[in-house]
Amino acid sequence: YGPETSFTTSVPLATLTSSANFTAGDNIYMTFNNPANFYIAAEVGVGSSSIAFKQMGNGTSGIFSFTKEEIDKVYTALEGAESKECIIRLYTHSDSGYTNYISPFQYKYGTCTQPQRATTSSNADLTIGNSKSIEISNPSGKYVFIDYYIQKADGTSMWVYSKQAGNATSFTCMLEMGSDVNNTMYQEMSNRTSTPSMIAVTTFEHSDYTTRIRNFQSVGGTVYINQAINKPIFTTFTLRNLDKTI
Repeated sequence: YGPETSFTTSVPLATLTSSANFTAGDNIYMTFNNPANFYIAAEVGVGSSSIAFKQMGNGTSGIFSFTKEEIDKVYTALEGAESKECIIRLYTHSDSGYTNYISPFQYKYGTCTQPQRATTSSNADLTIGNSKSIEISNPSGKYVFIDYYIQKADGTSMWVYSKQAGNATSFTCMLEMGSDVNNTMYQEMSNRTSTPSMIAVTTFEHSDYTTRIRNFQSVGGTVYINQAINKPIFTTFTLRNLDKTI
């Protein structure tokens, strides 16, 4: 960020009066002490990365809005950490064209935190042929993606099903396994009556299910063969005498 001109003055510079803390993915509401009604440009940084600059006008408050690309830069700067130090810098200008910069810039440190991920309190138990109901808690209102895995005979995991579950904050998600999924599980379990299973709940920032938040949550369970539909049922009997001497 390079101003065309700069000068130092005794006129009070604009300062940030609100907190510098923010949650990744959210916009930042900023309030300023700006007695001279100067024009303010704000810069947000996370860790060692500069994320974005915005012109905030000459008032005493404003919303620092992030684009999708800038939100992704925030998550990249977090590097998977739950939180990192952030900084907000304010650059004061005497003109609406933001060319006459009055040094020095003012700054405040804060903490950038990842939002809470979605979780489930349900287990991964399932009888093949039935639907699976799971309870989802999603306090951040981000986008929830569900994966279902079963354990193969060699002990490795095999993905069998996934679902985009939306961004409601609390809901029941129905995993409705179709015939293709059921057949896949039957084939993999041809010589077994049960096998371990796992549900993975992954939280994403965007509605196109990109930019993952924190690590996914996994819960275990067991997949069972539906014994009821695999047992023959005899309804008609005929009595035959196979003794040929009679």
